[in-house]
Amino acid sequence: EARARAGGRVVTVRTPFDDGLHAEAGPVRIATAHRSVLQAVRAYALPLVPLTAAGADVTVIDGRPASTLQEQRVWRLDLKPDERMKTPADLLNRYVGELPRELGDPAASPAAFARWTEYERMTWPQWLRSRGASPDAVRLMTVGGDSSTVSALYVLRQYAMLRASTERYAIGGGMDRLPAAMAASLAGIVRYSAPVIRVVRQSARFRVDYRDGAAVKSVAAARVVFAVPASTMRQIDITPRLSRPKEQAIAQLSY
Repeated sequence: EARARAGGRVVTVRTPFDDGLHAEAGPVRIATAHRSVLQAVRAYALPLVPLTAAGADVTVIDGRPASTLQEQRVWRLDLKPDERMKTPADLLNRYVGELPRELGDPAASPAAFARWTEYERMTWPQWLRSRGASPDAVRLMTVGGDSSTVSALYVLRQYAMLRASTERYAIGGGMDRLPAAMAASLAGIVRYSAPVIRVVRQSARFRVDYRDGAAVKSVAAARVVFAVPASTMRQIDITPRLSRPKEQAIAQLSY
């Protein structure tokens, strides 16, 4: 682990809160569609707490916040008449419409993906515009994240899977309890504050070089699994080099 803790983007903040209170700076909920995560939570006997929404979402566009339909007039968006006074969720339901049932199947077959090439050829904003959404309606439906290079297939898959998940859960005591339990079950073999800098294939084995303070140390392995985003992969020297298509994918992926 490059960091001093397990969990990556799963971060539960406990300081300076009192009385066991905490806040989540990473994932905040688990949907019923997330079968593998739920299976892992139960395997480690961690409590699942039903998650209910509290309070109102505040959306900010061009520095102007709004939390109700009436307040959204401050945005001065150029919407079609039938798009006005609609929440982003209402607009999404309208423009997404009915989807093939297999899109919501977490274990979809390669044949299914072959049938979805039309979704893969478009970005998410392009697909929404192709459904008749105005540019400002697209802006409203995608506020909070840059989806300009995200494939429509990716978003539609997520939407289809989560649309059928009516229940949401949190892990009692904090979401970081799951990676902490996973790390603890490995009996202390995880090395922390040890960013990998190089992976070298040596005959039938690999040498993995990592930093340990000011020193560089190595470990031998029969297999190496890279569980890191592309932005981190670009910082790791791999010898011999990966295939050209793989290197191009790692170099070009926006994350």
